[in-house]
Amino acid sequence: MKKVVLICLALFLCSCSQVTPIQKVIVQEVTATPTDTPIPSNTPTPTNTATATLTPTVTNTPKPTNTPKPTNTPTPTREPQVHVVDHYEALENWRMGANAGSDLVQAFTGSGDDIVDMTVTEEIVFFFISGNGCSAHFAITAYSGDGDRLDLLVNTTDPYIGERLLFTKSNRDISLEVNSNCAWEIYMLDVSIAANAIAYDGDIVQGTSSAIIAFRGNNAKKLEITNEGSSNFVIYSYGDERDLSVNEIGNYHGTVRAIKGLYLIVIQRGEKWEIIFE
Repeated sequence: MKKVVLICLALFLCSCSQVTPIQKVIVQEVTATPTDTPIPSNTPTPTNTATATLTPTVTNTPKPTNTPKPTNTPTPTREPQVHVVDHYEALENWRMGANAGSDLVQAFTGSGDDIVDMTVTEEIVFFFISGNGCSAHFAITAYSGDGDRLDLLVNTTDPYIGERLLFTKSNRDISLEVNSNCAWEIYMLDVSIAANAIAYDGDIVQGTSSAIIAFRGNNAKKLEITNEGSSNFVIYSYGDERDLSVNEIGNYHGTVRAIKGLYLIVIQRGEKWEIIFE
């Protein structure tokens, strides 16, 4: 510090040209009093700076699209089927049902001429009939309880097996007169099991002798019918009305109208026949 003061005085003297040599320079040495150096305070420990989080970029929310309406699943189409009426298989079924005591089947059996009395609960009765294995005359006629003739169910000289329908005309007590030279079987069937076949639109039903076909379709407009034989061929249709669809003798092929509300086809007499529901 002293050196600093002396250098300053020397520079001052050199710069002063007016100072005479007689002048006496009094140099006073001044010692600076040191000041107390402040004690450093504790520097606070820096805190951890939180890492900045990335602000997600705002995306454009897509507008909701219209949900398509469900389409109607198409109903599977049904392929037409061929039904073959098997009377002998049916006969075995009715025998077993009767032997098992089923409420749906009532059996009446015998040989030769006889009168069979029965009580019915419906106006339409279905009979499955088999007989005349001896190829003699075989006839079955239905009568009311009062003795009025209702219908001729069978009249043939050939062995017979088939199914017939009888309108009782509100009679509850009826009788069947059987004319035969040999054994016969008669089964009265409940309507729920009476049909030999159940047909739908486009189906084909084939069979022999007399039979009953239940129709469960909706769109049949025509019946294409064929019969091979030499005897009488008779078909009735039942719907909103009763219609005699065919009444011919011998071979037959033709197309007839399917009546409105058709639900039942009765082949009353026939030999080898086929029906197509068109």
